[in-house]
Amino acid sequence: MKPASDLGTGKSKDKQEEFLSQIIAKLNELFDTDDRLNYAHTVTDKVRENTRVMK
Repeated sequence: MKPASDLGTGKSKDKQEEFLSQIIAKLNELFDTDDRLNYAHTVTDKVRENTRVMK
């Protein structure tokens, strides 16, 4: 559980979370709102096609 003192600091809690935040920030820079939504749907559809991932 995350300590209450970290609430609202805006800091990532671990390296993986920080890495994912950086990826999301870069994607947000590259795509406008509609592009992001379409891309998210495309990725979601591809992931759902993989039964191993869905398990």
